[in-house]
Amino acid sequence: MFTSIVVAIDGSSHSLRALAFSAELAADSNANLGIIYVVESSVSGLPRDLLEMSVAEHIIDPSPNLFTRLESTQLDTFKSAMDAAQQSQRLVMQLAEHIIEDAVRNAKVDGAEKITRYIGTGKVVDEILSFASKQNADVIVTGQRGMGALKSMLLGSTSLKLAQTAPCTSIIVK
Repeated sequence: MFTSIVVAIDGSSHSLRALAFSAELAADSNANLGIIYVVESSVSGLPRDLLEMSVAEHIIDPSPNLFTRLESTQLDTFKSAMDAAQQSQRLVMQLAEHIIEDAVRNAKVDGAEKITRYIGTGKVVDEILSFASKQNADVIVTGQRGMGALKSMLLGSTSLKLAQTAPCTSIIVK
């Protein structure tokens, strides 16, 4: 039926159901299964959801005058802030590795044999579509809701955007 299936995961219960569905579908079709996890990050090094929440709560100024006030900033303070951002990014990537490795193990338990894993960084929908194109995907599978539930209510969900823009079949698992 299918030769290449891509499933997008984010660690949520909905994406885990999408993973199980995809792995069983891949096993039944003897298809390749591509598993993608996307780290949506910003220039600050913080995960985008955390950055947006920090801006909304007025914890972070979204447009600081960094370059006009750099000379008045203590170099040690600036270096500490950059080190903290790099450490945050490393932790996010370690979490991504953990989530995708668990997904690969679970997919194997559910019968998938030919598995490709990928961690993308950037805009979630763009990364998923790009990966699906590289995998020559016949179908893209996502969970109905992911970790960004509040954001999706305001901007539209990843699964909905994929269903509208994917050049192949899109399945949304509840």
